[in-house]
Amino acid sequence: MIEEYLRQGQNVARAVGIPSLGGAPADDGLQNRMGAMLRSFTDFASLWMDLMGKMSAGGAVASAPGAVPPVGTAGPFAAGVRPEAPEPPKAVAPEPQVAPAPQVVVPLVLTLDIESPRRVEVSIELRPRSSGLPLVVHDLRAPEPDKPRITGVRLEGVPEEERMVLCLRVAEDHPPGVYSGLILDERTSLPRGTLTVRIPPR
Repeated sequence: MIEEYLRQGQNVARAVGIPSLGGAPADDGLQNRMGAMLRSFTDFASLWMDLMGKMSAGGAVASAPGAVPPVGTAGPFAAGVRPEAPEPPKAVAPEPQVAPAPQVVVPLVLTLDIESPRRVEVSIELRPRSSGLPLVVHDLRAPEPDKPRITGVRLEGVPEEERMVLCLRVAEDHPPGVYSGLILDERTSLPRGTLTVRIPPR
């Protein structure tokens, strides 16, 4: 079809270039206008041919050089349909917390083994679970540096009975006052309590 248009245009050009029947040459302005029209038509035909050559087999225009054609499919798309809302997360019941079992502290039984012709008052502070430890008692000292110490104090444990025995000896002529000392773990030298002995005046 395009070739037929080209042939008709060429025929028109030749007809315009032929002298008239009266022997006078054709109008130069008409020839120029016809030549410009023929060139415009030829350019349009060439552009049309190039465009047709770039049409892909599926009817789509080929992409620019170097471009990657799209891959994959899209859709289907539902028109006028609201998207379904996502399901809310299911509530998970919290696991019941198990309270730790309370530690049972067995009361410590203290037995006093005191040998003294005078009245004495004994106060002892001891940490729990000390009955099974090897304990030592430092010499009991008074705040006054001139008063002698009370020595030989022992604190012996009876683990199977959760009981401890305090052995204390106070001489008859010992000066009255307040005497105190530390109770230590013999293995670690860490304090486990204190012992205080008060000797009232006569």
